[in-house]
Amino acid sequence: MELKTKDEFKLVGLKKVTTLNNCQKDLPLLWQEFNRRHKEVKGVANPAFLGVGFMEREINMDDCYNEPYAYVAGFEVRSSSKAPKGMVSKVIPKLSYAVFQHKGNLKSLWNTYEDIYSKQLPKANLKPHKLGYGIESYPEGWTDEENAVMEIWIALE
Repeated sequence: MELKTKDEFKLVGLKKVTTLNNCQKDLPLLWQEFNRRHKEVKGVANPAFLGVGFMEREINMDDCYNEPYAYVAGFEVRSSSKAPKGMVSKVIPKLSYAVFQHKGNLKSLWNTYEDIYSKQLPKANLKPHKLGYGIESYPEGWTDEENAVMEIWIALE
């Protein structure tokens, strides 16, 4: 785990509102659609594919599994970039993050999240941000779901 600060940035992509209980079935479908449409995004500032999740209102992060959870599959873009039809833009504020790495099959990604939230953050005495911001960063050109190597950025209070 590393601690990092990420400056405010603009994200453009496809958005899905789901719940944490349902994201394992909903988000792969969102990624399939974004993978078909990603070349429509103009003004890409960073070629890493980003999945940014967040709560749209403050909630108790200890009991959040059935709360509305928004997720945008997209790219970090220049501030002047516009969202293509059917996509959204969202400004992500400057925040401090705990950064973790996931290696292996994406089907085990949920296990990595469980380990981060139930063990690693408490052990380091760190609390997730009240809006639950999290970033999944997949390297440019990434396609291998069996052998994924990606970063998970968890925003902190």
